Amino acid sequence: MPDALPNSTFGHRTTVLAAWFHYDPGLTTGRILKVFNAHLHCKLTDGGLTEVWHRLASIFDPWYQSIRDLCLKSGVLHADETG
Repeated sequence: MPDALPNSTFGHRTTVLAAWFHYDPGLTTGRILKVFNAHLHCKLTDGGLTEVWHRLASIFDPWYQSIRDLCLKSGVLHADETG
């Protein structure tokens, strides 16, 4: 797995947990930093989080674009509007 994020400042699990905190429950970077720095004793910075999320975006962008292209070519799109 080191090929996934070469020369990363922190590991894959930390990266995924921080991204999940931000994008699923919607925690701010300040709150995420409090969790990692105070509770988990893992020193992270706001810039470090932003940088690794940009790197994740570049990894997932081709996959996202292929899904987008499939949706645009589809005859019908169904949406889940449940709350």
